[in-house]
Amino acid sequence: MATDYAAFMSTARRTILFAAAFLLMALTAFADWPSSGLPIATGPGDDSRPIGITAPGGDLLMFWNEFAASPYVLRAQRVTIQGTLASGWPAGGRGVVSTPAGIGVPQLDTDGSDGYLLAWFDFRASGGSRGIYGIRIDAETAVRPGWNASGTPICTTSTPQGGPLNDLVRICPDGAGGAFVAWTDSRNTPPMSVLVYDIFAQHILRDGTLDPAWPAEGLAMTGGAGYKYPQAMIADSQGGFFLVSDDSVTHRGSDAERLGTWGMPIYSSQPEAMSDGAGGLFVTWHDCRNCLSIPEDGIYVMRLGPGAQPRPSWPIGGVQVAASSRDDRNPTLTTSGGAVVVTWLETGGSPDDVFKAKRVEANGSFTFGWPTGGRAFAKSSDILDGWPLIVPDGEGGAMFAFRRNLPNLFGSRVTSTGTVPAAFPDTGLSLCSLTGDQFLHDLVSDGLNGAYVLWDDQRDGNWDVYAMRFTRAGEVGSTTSDDPPPPPTVTLPQVALSLPVPNPTFGSSAFKLSLSASTRTRVEVLDLSGRSVITLLDQTMPAGTLDLEWDGRDRDGRSTPPGMYLLRARAGDDDVAQRIVRLK
Repeated sequence: MATDYAAFMSTARRTILFAAAFLLMALTAFADWPSSGLPIATGPGDDSRPIGITAPGGDLLMFWNEFAASPYVLRAQRVTIQGTLASGWPAGGRGVVSTPAGIGVPQLDTDGSDGYLLAWFDFRASGGSRGIYGIRIDAETAVRPGWNASGTPICTTSTPQGGPLNDLVRICPDGAGGAFVAWTDSRNTPPMSVLVYDIFAQHILRDGTLDPAWPAEGLAMTGGAGYKYPQAMIADSQGGFFLVSDDSVTHRGSDAERLGTWGMPIYSSQPEAMSDGAGGLFVTWHDCRNCLSIPEDGIYVMRLGPGAQPRPSWPIGGVQVAASSRDDRNPTLTTSGGAVVVTWLETGGSPDDVFKAKRVEANGSFTFGWPTGGRAFAKSSDILDGWPLIVPDGEGGAMFAFRRNLPNLFGSRVTSTGTVPAAFPDTGLSLCSLTGDQFLHDLVSDGLNGAYVLWDDQRDGNWDVYAMRFTRAGEVGSTTSDDPPPPPTVTLPQVALSLPVPNPTFGSSAFKLSLSASTRTRVEVLDLSGRSVITLLDQTMPAGTLDLEWDGRDRDGRSTPPGMYLLRARAGDDDVAQRIVRLK
């Protein structure tokens, strides 16, 4: 018995030690991320241009270009919030796009179900012509049936004047598993003339075939002289899309029918856009309409709905979020809690370079509590570089990543109330302990309480890909998560006014009043001083749409003088307006 007991205790001790060792290894595997970043791709060749997207469970699914002796030119890896590889994913990642493809800068979006879409300019030297290619993959990055593993050709047109160019390819889902793709194209350049860049687009169906209703070589979205680029392409949730160019936003249906256009202000540049989550989009831009008169430049934002028309209560020229005698530029944006957060770089002169942000509600009003000139979330006497990257923080605010001169990779956050948490220093939260050749590429929300930062890294001589995670609490390399926040409650406006037609007008203008519920409603015309010219309606109205008209007269029946007037409707807590211009 004594011998048996001793043997038992010896075995038990070995079992306990083995279990402890196993537990220690498990804890080590789920330890904080390395302070210098998590190596994703560090092979003997160059790996670069990482992009990412949120995967289920808060994981990061990322893609990068591989420049090595390999059968693949684009690879993917899935990483958990703990900084470990997702189950079943090998070190080095999975090959996604095979040779002979030669991928430029890939563009990524979901396919509307559980997979992903990619499109790029392809400079392959064999196995097909150069041009625009795409691929559709499932959640495990396997190529969907009907799509080519080295890329499905979308447009390989070549004319004496040119064809697709390696400039700004854009992609968005069509809502049925397929995609719309837009690109820059020079084929419309007249012979022996100045180059013309137009935007062309194509519709690819879920099975990888081109939509037979579209021209086989793509459809011209723009025309005329000059250079036009597809700055953004946003799905409209109805099977169509919004195309943002340098001078306009156009809404098109699934058959490319033009549903409406909103013209960007004449002195606009650097447009950026994203979906508003309700079938429309937000667009922001740098604006120099006041550069000569004041002088000052500014940052503006606009919300557009169906037909690329301004949403109710948004002024037709957009909402100004920044105006400064310094240089305000490089705007970008994210939606958060039903609102939009716009960020930009303020530079030139003194004091320091500053990254700022401003939050605008869905109705075009500024969020209460934010500073008039925007909330500064990072400043530096070093050079602040490029566009700040931005994602929602899950609580109505935003998280940012940006590059400073040296040291270089930093993050920050502004809450929904316009404050910067104490965990984020004025100069930014350091995201990588090295100070050298790190170049920021992407910032991806984890959908929980943090974000992933992706960058190119040349610390070892070759180009490699690294990643880091930080949380909205200011924890770098954290392995913790919060429960996903509940989706924001979207309250539909009680009242909306259509654009008056005709406008400008010599006489009457007609418009539609839409009510989402029965409520007391008042519609009146105001002059620019705010005085009431005439009341057109003041009573309780049922839900629905009502046709109304203003004949250009005041309450005493006199014809109003030429000028600008405001058509205003109030119902419940909502207040919307449209402008009417009277001519002689």
